[in-house]
Parts: sequence; C-alpha cells; structure tokens
Amino acid sequence: GGRNNALIVDGAGYDHSAVATNLNYLQLGGGGLGYSSAVIVTNKGRLYASGLLIAGSGVTGAVAVVCQGSKAFVAGLTIGSGAGSSNTVYVVDTNSLLDLKNAALTLGDGVSVSNRLVIDRGGTVDNGGGLTFYTNNSLFLWGGTLAVAGGTYNGGTFVVGDGTQSAMLKCLAGAAALVWKCGLLITNNATLRG
Repeated sequence: GGRNNALIVDGAGYDHSAVATNLNYLQLGGGGLGYSSAVIVTNKGRLYASGLLIAGSGVTGAVAVVCQGSKAFVAGLTIGSGAGSSNTVYVVDTNSLLDLKNAALTLGDGVSVSNRLVIDRGGTVDNGGGLTFYTNNSLFLWGGTLAVAGGTYNGGTFVVGDGTQSAMLKCLAGAAALVWKCGLLITNNATLRG
C-alpha cells in the first residue's frame, strides 16, 4: 500500500554486495493504493524472494526495474491485476537477469490493461514456468532473452528483436508448446530456440 514507495537494491561500490533477501513476496500496490511504487535492482545488486513479484495490483504506474548487471530471483511475475493498469517491468542491460524460478509469467488478467514487460539491451528473463498473456497488454523483446516453459500469446504478431540487437526467444527443454495465435516474426539478429 501507500504511494510513491520504492525498494532500491543498489550494488554500487567496490564489491557490488547490496542484497535484499528472505522476502516472501513483493507486491507493488494493493487495494487501489500504491501508485508510482517501484522496485529497482541496479549496479549488480541482488534480490531474492521466495514468492511472487506483483507489479500493479489494483493500481496504476507501478514499475520494477532490473538493470546494470543486477539479478532478481522471484517465484513468478504478474504485471497488472484487478483494475491495475499501465504497470511496467523493465529487464535491461547485459548480464541483468530476472529469474522466475520455473513459476508463471502473467501479463494482465482480463481486466487489467496497458501493462508491459520490456526486455532490452541484453537483459534476460529466464526460467518462466509458462506465459499467460491477456489482450491489451504488451510484451517487448527488443534485445536480450526470454525463456519460458510454454504458454499462449494472443496480442497480435509477436516480434522477436528490433532488427539490430541480438535477441532470443527460447522454449525451455521439456516444456509444453509456445503458441503464438496471431503470428511470430523473428527479425535480423534474433533467434528462436527450443
């Protein structure tokens, strides 16, 4: 709850040792409170949570960022739930990792709209247990890697890469199929594995 709250894990310094650990789950917003709340893991910081990261539960404008070689380990990711809208998770920069511990990656819930997951500049979202994508939300894989254990995307043609950066869409071994109901486009410098 609350407004304009932030959890910042900043590994700046000579040993990059900033760590947030023993967190059950992280929820940005709840009950209509918490707009403009953020979780930022930066400068090779580390975040460990045994539960789910929820970016935007009934709120607007929640942001989570994993950048500058940082790592976040959470048991699943939901971007937007309830009346929550316009919430964004960014995973950007080489060696930046959001590891979902083989749990679900969910964008929206049928009510929540305009939520986004952005993977860019070499960021990685790995070990997604399955992708659930509701219409009127956005998944951008401009540069970096998205690895999930199957799922369905029905938000229009899904484009892997921006045509310049290296990008990879990966279906994890032993996983169910990835279903792209409206098409899949692999651009220059992008790959599909699985």
